[in-house]
Amino acid sequence: MRITNNHHYAARAVPTKWPVLVGQIPGRAGFFQHRPEADALEAALADGGAAVLGQVVTGTGGVGKTQLAAQYARRTWQAARAAAQAPPGPPPTVPSPVEPGGTGGHSPTGAPEVVDLVVWVNAADPQAVIATYARAAQAVEPGRFRPEDTEDAARWFLTWLEGSGRRWLIVLDNVASPAALTGLLPPPDETRGRTVITTRSRDAAWGTSTRTLLPVGLYIPEQSVTYLRAALERSERAGCGDGDEHFAALAEDLGHLPIALALAAAYLVNSGRSIERYRAMLADRARRLERTLPDITGPDQQRRTVAALWDISIEQADAQHPHGLARPLLELTALLDPDHIPDTVLTNEAARVHLAAHGQAVAADEGNGATRAARADGEELPGQSNGDRDSNGLVPLEDAEDALRVLDRLNLIDHTTADQQNGIIGYGTVRVHRLVQRAVRESDRFRPRMRVLVRAAAGALCTVWPEENHLDRDLAAALRTNTDSLTQHDADALWLPPDGVHLILLRAGVSLFQAGLHQAATRHWEHLATTAERLLGPHHIDTLISRGNLAGSYGQAGRTREAVQLLEQVLADSERLLGPDHPDTLSRRGSLADLYEQAGRTREAVQLLEQVLADSERLLGPDHPDTLTTRGSLAGSYGEAGRINEAIALQEQVRTDATRVHGPDHPSTLTARGNLARSYRRAGRIDEAITLQEQVLTDSERVLGPDHPSTLIGRGNLAGSYRDAGLIEKAITLQEQVLTDSERIVGADHPESLTIRANLGISYRRAGRTSEAIAVQEQVLADFERLVGPHPDTLSARNNLVSSYWDAERTDEAIVLMRTVVEGREQVLGPAHPDTAAARAGLSMMLVERGNHLLPGDVPGAWRDATEAALAVGPHLADDPGEYGIALAGAYMLAANALDADRQPGAAAEYRQRAYAAIAPLATQHEDGIDLGRNRQ
Repeated sequence: MRITNNHHYAARAVPTKWPVLVGQIPGRAGFFQHRPEADALEAALADGGAAVLGQVVTGTGGVGKTQLAAQYARRTWQAARAAAQAPPGPPPTVPSPVEPGGTGGHSPTGAPEVVDLVVWVNAADPQAVIATYARAAQAVEPGRFRPEDTEDAARWFLTWLEGSGRRWLIVLDNVASPAALTGLLPPPDETRGRTVITTRSRDAAWGTSTRTLLPVGLYIPEQSVTYLRAALERSERAGCGDGDEHFAALAEDLGHLPIALALAAAYLVNSGRSIERYRAMLADRARRLERTLPDITGPDQQRRTVAALWDISIEQADAQHPHGLARPLLELTALLDPDHIPDTVLTNEAARVHLAAHGQAVAADEGNGATRAARADGEELPGQSNGDRDSNGLVPLEDAEDALRVLDRLNLIDHTTADQQNGIIGYGTVRVHRLVQRAVRESDRFRPRMRVLVRAAAGALCTVWPEENHLDRDLAAALRTNTDSLTQHDADALWLPPDGVHLILLRAGVSLFQAGLHQAATRHWEHLATTAERLLGPHHIDTLISRGNLAGSYGQAGRTREAVQLLEQVLADSERLLGPDHPDTLSRRGSLADLYEQAGRTREAVQLLEQVLADSERLLGPDHPDTLTTRGSLAGSYGEAGRINEAIALQEQVRTDATRVHGPDHPSTLTARGNLARSYRRAGRIDEAITLQEQVLTDSERVLGPDHPSTLIGRGNLAGSYRDAGLIEKAITLQEQVLTDSERIVGADHPESLTIRANLGISYRRAGRTSEAIAVQEQVLADFERLVGPHPDTLSARNNLVSSYWDAERTDEAIVLMRTVVEGREQVLGPAHPDTAAARAGLSMMLVERGNHLLPGDVPGAWRDATEAALAVGPHLADDPGEYGIALAGAYMLAANALDADRQPGAAAEYRQRAYAAIAPLATQHEDGIDLGRNRQ
């Protein structure tokens, strides 16, 4: 607001008695804490040097901007009064007292400069600024103006500041924006004047050569704890047993916002409730903030509530260009992760559809002076036009971005653009305080529209979700976290009976799969399957999808038997509801075959895949992509069943068909060629395998890129072939490169990275680098146990470490660990699984070898090992004579040797006869290198 130039002078009065204070400086808040920002303010306003003599203290509501400015103003006024009362000589030093109720003194950079005039202005309204300036004019020259000459007096006062020769401090508290002070800013005076402005706006227009921004943020955790300790321990609650750990937890719940801590402390003192009980109340979404953080009267006698703290800023933001978009954008943020919202979620097409509908609804409501609920279907509402729309009826991207800037300028959000991330991540981020979110959610406008807003936010998240995690791992992780936040508010809003489940919940589950987060994926799909059955019914297509994906997550988590049982049920339901020839039924049949193979039921897997292939050729045709995929899966199962020649013949056919149907560079063709090379390697045709794998890797790097997951798998499998060919150092070099790339692309804790590290450990062992192998394998085992628990890959990692301990002659440790491998495989894979049989046989052979080394001196020890070795395999001989027979024969021979050493030749001969009877086709223990796997087309 500008001041007019009318002049009306009254008669002059008596001279002014200096120093002069105009306005009321707010009192010191209870348990006020000194903060580094106070020192920064005093240093910036200090006389001389490069000090900037106008400071704009900016921050969101409730962070303590007014208190910091008031502290400086009080000290300045105290210094002025002390100087006026002191005898002639150097000005007295103003102490830094700890005022009553304070939590500590402060150590400013120096005493405040002595001034003649301090003016405190409550500047939320330009008219209040003018009125305070007029009072200041009357104070410095009493009687000069009549009371009605307000604008004239205010203008004169600003001129007086510039030419009076007096030193002064003007504090303009709670200014809305730079525009609100047009024509009202004190003059820049490097020698005499100081100006402090507090505002929630961090508009770039504040910054000039004589004025800079001083951001004020939340308390750091230590300050929060110190505040709560002082506020609560000095009250009647001193004996309530509150400790720093309780203070820290409460401060975290309140987001370290000073005003919220003050309100909470007041509530606790007045109610006498424990912090633990209060935190439970605070977490209860059914309780509104006004009940858990009731209003208090501040030292400036103003009533404060957290719920109303940001209302003015939101209204101001909504009134700025682009009009009516800031509030609906803030409503989306209120449902998402407060610490990390990708900014593209708030500016993409789905978000701009929401802004077009609900921004217009806001304008219509304001224009009509009535409340009008937004339509649940998101259609544009009739009423007053609100901003531009592009040709598709969307809010233009530029307007959405500008609305973000408005919210950021008013400290309602913190927006870091992609350019400001310094390459750490490839997108911008938005942060919003938890209490701002809650205040928005509890508004009368928000609550009736909760479901509409939840669906709008879900659509915005879906729009930016990458198809594959590896395309942007950080973004995918952030979107999963935001989805979790969204579902905490109204999870049922994402279920749309009878249509089904919102795509966001399916995308989140698939993303957990792709990230290798087995346990989290399992929990997600368990919840989805249960909810689908409750809301949609057991026969809905989305219920089948959720249950099928739950079976897949069980398989990925190593819970193979549960996975098989569930998928058999899902397949039966699919055949009954969709029909045996439906594409989804065929797909589930193929997935069940994969689980059969994982469970060691290879013969059943082959039979089922042969049926699926025949059905696929009949229904889809021999060249359909799904038919080619099934044919490749069947070839892989032939290989697992030992039918390697049939596997190679079928895979060569798949390679030819894929090249003809898709072309030589299609990803499915590259997969078919890679799987063929894997079978060559298994058949001992190692040179052919390496030649083909090198070709596939070159093509994969060219077509898919060097960082694509399929490229990493191809590189790892080539390293395995190098190792089998005796090119051990070449294998190690390549594996170390693959490990570095995998940890960079998918993360060190991703199962793919752990698998690569496990294979590198095997290569170290093969190269005779046993100590390095053990170090790597111990870490791999610890990581698998931490990340996936009792999983087949965890047990394979344990078995690999057994082999390295054995090579290092750490025999007893190897045997102890091998016992846990046997026990674990019996529990996880089942007693009949081939890997369980191999582990039993391996333990038996290790015991036999140790027992033979104990002879002839330790006969009892050798006999104990022989007994345990026989018990490990003997009861299972009929299940697999080929695997167990040789191990049992070795146990009997050890018993015979022990009896010979004990001079019992007759008994020894009997056990030798048992050994000869147990001999079966030789079976040797295989080393559990974790293959990177057969890719599916």
